[in-house]
Amino acid sequence: MKNELQMVADFHEKFGFPIAKNLCDENADTFPRGFGVGLLYMAEGLIPLATKYGDRHDERMRRAQLMCEELAETLIALDNRDPFELADALTDLLYVVLGTAITYGIPVDKCFEEVQRSNMSKTRLPGDPRMKTKDPALGYFAPDLKRVLTDHMDGALRRRAPNAERWVSSCCERLPVPDTTDRARRTGVCSRCKENSTFFWEE
Repeated sequence: MKNELQMVADFHEKFGFPIAKNLCDENADTFPRGFGVGLLYMAEGLIPLATKYGDRHDERMRRAQLMCEELAETLIALDNRDPFELADALTDLLYVVLGTAITYGIPVDKCFEEVQRSNMSKTRLPGDPRMKTKDPALGYFAPDLKRVLTDHMDGALRRRAPNAERWVSSCCERLPVPDTTDRARRTGVCSRCKENSTFFWEE
Protein backbone atom coordinates (compact mmCIF):
# COMPACT_ATOMS: atom_id res chain seq x y z
CA MET A 1 0.00 0.00 0.00
CA LYS A 2 2.94 2.36 0.62
CA ASN A 3 3.99 2.08 -3.01
CA GLU A 4 0.48 2.88 -4.28
CA LEU A 5 0.19 5.90 -1.99
CA GLN A 6 3.56 7.18 -3.18
CA MET A 7 2.60 6.68 -6.83
CA VAL A 8 -0.57 8.74 -6.39
CA ALA A 9 1.40 11.37 -4.45
CA ASP A 10 3.86 11.54 -7.37
CA PHE A 11 0.90 12.10 -9.72
CA HIS A 12 -0.46 14.91 -7.50
CA GLU A 13 2.96 16.53 -7.26
CA LYS A 14 3.62 16.35 -11.00
CA PHE A 15 0.30 17.92 -11.99
CA GLY A 16 -0.21 20.34 -9.11
CA PHE A 17 -3.05 18.62 -7.25
CA PRO A 18 -3.43 19.18 -3.47
CA ILE A 19 -1.33 17.20 -1.00
CA ALA A 20 -2.20 17.15 2.74
CA LYS A 21 -4.81 19.90 2.49
CA ASN A 22 -6.59 20.73 5.76
CA LEU A 23 -10.15 19.42 5.44
CA CYS A 24 -11.39 21.80 8.14
CA ASP A 25 -10.34 24.79 6.02
CA GLU A 26 -12.84 23.94 3.28
CA ASN A 27 -15.85 26.22 2.83
CA ALA A 28 -18.81 24.70 4.69
CA ASP A 29 -21.33 26.08 2.17
CA THR A 30 -19.92 24.84 -1.15
CA PHE A 31 -20.45 21.08 -0.79
CA PRO A 32 -23.87 19.65 -1.79
CA ARG A 33 -25.45 18.85 1.57
CA GLY A 34 -27.42 15.64 1.83
CA PHE A 35 -25.77 14.05 -1.19
CA GLY A 36 -24.09 11.38 0.90
CA VAL A 37 -27.27 10.61 2.83
CA GLY A 38 -29.15 10.18 -0.45
CA LEU A 39 -26.54 7.74 -1.70
CA LEU A 40 -26.74 5.87 1.60
CA TYR A 41 -30.50 5.40 1.13
CA MET A 42 -29.82 4.12 -2.38
CA ALA A 43 -27.26 1.63 -1.05
CA GLU A 44 -29.76 0.32 1.49
CA GLY A 45 -32.29 -0.11 -1.31
CA LEU A 46 -30.07 -2.34 -3.42
CA ILE A 47 -30.72 -5.50 -1.41
CA PRO A 48 -34.55 -5.45 -1.64
CA LEU A 49 -34.14 -4.47 -5.30
CA ALA A 50 -32.05 -7.60 -5.86
CA THR A 51 -34.72 -9.68 -4.13
CA LYS A 52 -37.40 -8.27 -6.42
CA TYR A 53 -35.60 -8.51 -9.74
CA GLY A 54 -33.04 -11.26 -9.30
CA ASP A 55 -31.10 -13.52 -7.01
CA ARG A 56 -30.80 -11.85 -3.62
CA HIS A 57 -27.61 -13.85 -3.09
CA ASP A 58 -26.03 -12.40 -6.24
CA GLU A 59 -22.55 -11.40 -5.09
CA ARG A 60 -22.52 -8.43 -7.50
CA MET A 61 -25.44 -6.85 -5.64
CA ARG A 62 -23.70 -7.35 -2.31
CA ARG A 63 -20.48 -5.78 -3.55
CA ALA A 64 -22.42 -2.89 -5.15
CA GLN A 65 -24.31 -2.29 -1.92
CA LEU A 66 -21.10 -2.30 0.15
CA MET A 67 -19.27 0.10 -2.18
CA CYS A 68 -22.23 2.49 -2.38
CA GLU A 69 -22.56 2.44 1.40
CA GLU A 70 -18.89 3.24 2.02
CA LEU A 71 -18.85 5.90 -0.71
CA ALA A 72 -21.90 7.46 0.96
CA GLU A 73 -20.06 7.49 4.30
CA THR A 74 -17.13 9.19 2.56
CA LEU A 75 -19.38 11.92 1.16
CA ILE A 76 -20.99 12.44 4.57
CA ALA A 77 -17.54 12.83 6.14
CA LEU A 78 -16.57 15.38 3.47
CA ASP A 79 -19.83 17.23 4.09
CA ASN A 80 -19.08 17.30 7.83
CA ARG A 81 -15.46 18.30 7.19
CA ASP A 82 -14.47 15.69 9.75
CA PRO A 83 -10.99 14.17 9.12
CA PHE A 84 -11.60 11.31 11.57
CA GLU A 85 -14.84 10.30 9.84
CA LEU A 86 -13.09 10.64 6.49
CA ALA A 87 -10.21 8.39 7.55
CA ASP A 88 -12.67 5.72 8.67
CA ALA A 89 -14.83 5.97 5.56
CA LEU A 90 -11.93 5.96 3.09
CA THR A 91 -10.33 2.96 4.78
CA ASP A 92 -13.61 1.04 4.68
CA LEU A 93 -14.15 2.01 1.03
CA LEU A 94 -10.65 0.89 0.09
CA TYR A 95 -11.15 -2.39 1.96
CA VAL A 96 -14.40 -3.10 0.12
CA VAL A 97 -12.90 -2.19 -3.27
CA LEU A 98 -9.96 -4.53 -2.66
CA GLY A 99 -12.39 -7.21 -1.50
CA THR A 100 -14.32 -6.84 -4.76
CA ALA A 101 -11.10 -7.28 -6.73
CA ILE A 102 -10.30 -10.43 -4.74
CA THR A 103 -13.86 -11.72 -5.19
CA TYR A 104 -13.59 -11.57 -8.98
CA GLY A 105 -9.91 -12.41 -9.34
CA ILE A 106 -8.80 -9.00 -10.60
CA PRO A 107 -5.04 -8.37 -10.09
CA VAL A 108 -5.73 -4.84 -8.95
CA ASP A 109 -2.11 -4.25 -7.91
CA LYS A 110 -0.88 -4.88 -11.46
CA CYS A 111 -3.82 -2.92 -12.90
CA PHE A 112 -2.93 -0.02 -10.62
CA GLU A 113 0.66 0.01 -11.85
CA GLU A 114 -0.53 0.04 -15.48
CA VAL A 115 -2.98 2.90 -14.85
CA GLN A 116 -0.26 4.82 -12.99
CA ARG A 117 2.06 4.54 -16.00
CA SER A 118 -0.70 5.86 -18.23
CA ASN A 119 -1.70 8.67 -15.87
CA MET A 120 1.89 9.91 -15.59
CA SER A 121 2.00 10.20 -19.39
CA LYS A 122 -0.86 12.72 -19.40
CA THR A 123 -0.48 16.46 -19.90
CA ARG A 124 -2.39 18.99 -17.79
CA LEU A 125 -3.32 21.79 -20.16
CA PRO A 126 -4.73 25.19 -19.11
CA GLY A 127 -8.52 25.06 -18.85
CA ASP A 128 -8.49 21.28 -18.47
CA PRO A 129 -8.61 20.74 -14.68
CA ARG A 130 -9.81 17.14 -14.97
CA MET A 131 -7.11 16.28 -17.49
CA LYS A 132 -9.49 14.95 -20.12
CA THR A 133 -6.99 15.75 -22.87
CA LYS A 134 -5.39 12.47 -23.92
CA ASP A 135 -3.14 13.30 -26.84
CA PRO A 136 -0.62 10.68 -28.02
CA ALA A 137 1.28 13.49 -29.72
CA LEU A 138 1.99 14.84 -26.23
CA GLY A 139 3.23 11.47 -24.99
CA TYR A 140 0.00 9.98 -23.68
CA PHE A 141 -0.65 6.24 -23.90
CA ALA A 142 -3.75 4.40 -22.68
CA PRO A 143 -3.48 1.71 -20.00
CA ASP A 144 -3.40 -1.78 -21.49
CA LEU A 145 -5.51 -3.56 -18.88
CA LYS A 146 -6.46 -6.32 -21.31
CA ARG A 147 -2.80 -7.30 -21.48
CA VAL A 148 -2.51 -7.20 -17.68
CA LEU A 149 -5.54 -9.46 -17.26
CA THR A 150 -4.39 -11.82 -20.03
CA ASP A 151 -0.95 -12.14 -18.45
CA HIS A 152 -2.61 -12.78 -15.10
CA MET A 153 -4.82 -15.55 -16.51
CA ASP A 154 -1.88 -17.11 -18.35
CA GLY A 155 0.14 -17.09 -15.13
CA ALA A 156 -2.70 -18.73 -13.21
CA LEU A 157 -2.96 -21.42 -15.90
CA ARG A 158 0.79 -22.10 -15.80
CA ARG A 159 0.66 -22.44 -12.00
CA ARG A 160 -2.15 -25.00 -12.29
CA ALA A 161 -0.57 -26.92 -15.19
CA PRO A 162 2.94 -25.63 -15.95
CA ASN A 163 3.49 -28.01 -18.90
CA ALA A 164 -0.04 -27.86 -20.35
CA GLU A 165 -0.65 -27.10 -23.98
CA ARG A 166 -3.78 -25.11 -24.62
CA TRP A 167 -6.27 -23.61 -27.00
CA VAL A 168 -5.95 -19.82 -27.20
CA SER A 169 -9.13 -17.98 -28.10
CA SER A 170 -9.31 -15.02 -30.45
CA CYS A 171 -11.06 -13.02 -27.70
CA CYS A 172 -10.06 -13.34 -24.06
CA GLU A 173 -10.23 -16.92 -22.71
CA ARG A 174 -7.46 -19.45 -22.17
CA LEU A 175 -8.67 -23.07 -22.18
CA PRO A 176 -6.42 -26.04 -21.30
CA VAL A 177 -7.17 -29.15 -23.41
CA PRO A 178 -5.81 -32.73 -23.54
CA ASP A 179 -2.70 -33.43 -25.62
CA THR A 180 -4.72 -35.67 -27.94
CA THR A 181 -6.80 -32.79 -29.31
CA ASP A 182 -6.34 -32.09 -33.02
CA ARG A 183 -3.75 -29.30 -33.31
CA ALA A 184 -5.55 -26.99 -35.66
CA ARG A 185 -8.35 -24.63 -34.84
CA ARG A 186 -11.95 -24.82 -33.77
CA THR A 187 -14.83 -22.46 -33.17
CA GLY A 188 -16.99 -22.15 -30.09
CA VAL A 189 -18.35 -19.84 -27.43
CA CYS A 190 -15.85 -18.25 -25.06
CA SER A 191 -16.71 -19.23 -21.49
CA ARG A 192 -15.65 -15.82 -20.18
CA CYS A 193 -17.18 -13.24 -22.53
CA LYS A 194 -19.87 -15.51 -24.08
CA GLU A 195 -18.92 -14.39 -27.59
CA ASN A 196 -18.39 -16.68 -30.59
CA SER A 197 -14.67 -17.21 -30.92
CA THR A 198 -12.02 -19.07 -32.89
CA PHE A 199 -9.61 -21.12 -30.78
CA PHE A 200 -6.02 -21.67 -31.92
CA TRP A 201 -3.73 -24.36 -30.59
CA GLU A 202 -0.73 -23.03 -28.72
CA GLU A 203 2.12 -25.10 -27.29
